[in-house]
This record gives sequence, structure tokens and C-alpha cells, in this order.
Amino acid sequence: MKNNDNQTPYMQSLKTRILETAMKEFVEKGVKVVRMDDIAKSLGISKRTLYQIYDGKEELLYEGLRRFMQRRREKVEEVMKTSDTVMDVILYVYRLNVEEFRQTSSDFLTEITHYPTVQVLFSEDREQSYERFIGFLRRGVDEGMFKDDVDLELISVMFSAIGAYITSNKLYLTYEMNKLFKDLIFVSLRGFCTQKGLKHLERIEKEM
Repeated sequence: MKNNDNQTPYMQSLKTRILETAMKEFVEKGVKVVRMDDIAKSLGISKRTLYQIYDGKEELLYEGLRRFMQRRREKVEEVMKTSDTVMDVILYVYRLNVEEFRQTSSDFLTEITHYPTVQVLFSEDREQSYERFIGFLRRGVDEGMFKDDVDLELISVMFSAIGAYITSNKLYLTYEMNKLFKDLIFVSLRGFCTQKGLKHLERIEKEM
């Protein structure tokens, strides 16, 4: 990947515009069909200028996903700080996932699994998410939403495995995201909810 530390403000701005344009095209159409030529033409720049900033589609995809994941983490962290209960966070994440999935082509979801650098990025994110999710579960226990006699680390591993299974088996091609949440995530969640947690979960399911 290129070293862009010494770029001018204009080039930094252009870099951001390229990234946003490329990701919009990738998400809507899939990665394969979008050419570097298409991205350059959309921005009114030469392909040479584009290659001065990004080596190719894999770098664009990597940087775009890294930026997206960082922003997503920040959104969820902000909701964590301002929400009354962990159940409010779950509802927010559910709505966020459904909306993102609605805007994303199935080709994009399938094709991003073929890029080695992207897989490394996902692997690193899963490791970080593991610790964050355990913290989330502990908060739920403190709030009386989750049982205090369950192994939180094992629960975190289970949900990570569910997410990996959905991705590796491309269940998003067969099922809508709200069904995956309801029949996989929420059914699993019920197993370690207290009576108080179940009441809140039922409220969430009605709002869904």
C-alpha cells in the first residue's frame, strides 16, 4: 500500500472521495464488475491519478471496509454510552444490520471473502469484538438482563461462531436478515436471559 503521509490537503480530500465513491459502487454492484476506470470516470479524474493514490481494487476495498468498521464501532460505542439497557443496544444493532444489509448486494457479501487482506481485517476485528462483547454481556448481567451463572466467554464464542456460520454458508442468500436475527440470534439470546431480560426481549421483538 502506498505511503500517503506527505499528500497535500487536496490529495487527502481526493483520497476520501475516491474511497467513498468506490465503496458505494462496490456495495451496490459487487466488487468484480466495478473497474478502476469506472471509479476514475465517476470522479472526473484520470486512471493515472487514481493509481497514484490506490494500488488497486483490493486496497480500496480494504481501506473502505476498515473505515466502515471503525465508524460502525464508534456508532455502537456511542449508543452503549447513552442507552438505558443492553436491550436498547441490541435493538439498535438489529436495525443497523437490517438497514446495511438492505443496501448491500449479495455479490458484494460473497466476493469480499475472496480477498486475503480483507480476511485478515475481519479476523482482527473478530478478536477485538470478542473482548467488547464480553464487556457487553457483563453489563447485561449487572443490569439483571442476563443470568449470572453462565460462562460469558463461552457465550461470546458461541455468537462469534453463529456469525461465522452465517457468512461461510452464505445464509444471507437464502434468508432475510430479520429472519436470521429472529431465528438464530434471538433464540440463542433467550437461553441466558433472566425473566427481566425476557420481558425486554419481547418488547424488542414487537418493535422489530
